[in-house]
Amino acid sequence: MNIIISSRHFKIHPKAKKDMALALEQLDQYEWKLNRADVVLNSVHGRYHVEILIRGKGINIEGKFEDKSLYKAFVEAFDRVTTQLKKCRDRQKKHRAMHLAMVDMISTEMEERRESQLSA
Repeated sequence: MNIIISSRHFKIHPKAKKDMALALEQLDQYEWKLNRADVVLNSVHGRYHVEILIRGKGINIEGKFEDKSLYKAFVEAFDRVTTQLKKCRDRQKKHRAMHLAMVDMISTEMEERRESQLSA
């Protein structure tokens, strides 16, 4: 996943940038094929605005939060993104699994018919 972290009106510390990148790499645990994560950090009048945009195959998720603490704002925005990803994962239908279940059901019915015909 391509991670881009940018800041406006202030310079972000390299350690904070590294911590944010490590947190965003954890999003790969979900089943979605995530292509890109954009983090925009903005400082206005002593408050930090954090915006996280996640792009992937058939998915666009956005999480925003504002607070006096940069880390708290990032954590809250990250939590919002993860909850949205979990919802998307739960909504996803697995058509292949349903198809395989039907094939198994039909094959067991056919085997039962064969056994009943052989026994008769």
